Amino acid sequence: MKIFSPIISLIYPFVCVCCEKETDNKTPLCIFCYNDINFIYSKEITKTLFYGRLDLNFAGSLFYFEEKKVSQKIIHALKYESNKKIGVYFGKKIGLMIKNHIEKPEIDFLVPIPIHHKRKYKRGYNQSECLSKGISEICKIQINTSFLIKNKNNKSQSKKTGLNRWKNLTQNFSVNKNITPKHILLVDDVITTGATIEDAAKTILSVFPNIQISIVSLAITKSK
Repeated sequence: MKIFSPIISLIYPFVCVCCEKETDNKTPLCIFCYNDINFIYSKEITKTLFYGRLDLNFAGSLFYFEEKKVSQKIIHALKYESNKKIGVYFGKKIGLMIKNHIEKPEIDFLVPIPIHHKRKYKRGYNQSECLSKGISEICKIQINTSFLIKNKNNKSQSKKTGLNRWKNLTQNFSVNKNITPKHILLVDDVITTGATIEDAAKTILSVFPNIQISIVSLAITKSK
């Protein structure tokens, strides 16, 4: 199949998801758009958001989410344009980010933040699972999609205020009590107020009070 790759590329060139300029078949972004991403180099940025809310083992995000910037286009491609490959690609980047901070034996499995089964059926996939596949490939940690279940088919949180996000997250998740992990890694696409992650984590802690929880996300919004 690799023999025909250059020929296929001539007929159907690979283009950057942001600027639509032609790129190679290994990267979803051109070098110029990639260099415009505001990557996060401090591992404390995400953890700080949850101080006083969650006692986390590790927390990290790959880059800042900024409106009308490359990061927004990446998230849009992942969530609404069926671009699962970009999720796996950046999942690998997340995997490299956390590899030096969390030892593989410490994590029982990755838990992608679930979406309701109706939304998953309509979209065809869960974007957090795409990220988890990339992380799993780098860190060699298995993915578990049956541990945490989404109960409600909530409307999109993206345009809600902080208070309304909290009101929208009541009894939103349930936990599979037949699985008893010691340490899990929650995976989400974008952390804004942290309400979804906190709700998921506290639901898990209500069942397993001694469990260790770590979290990673593709992006986090800048605090104002």
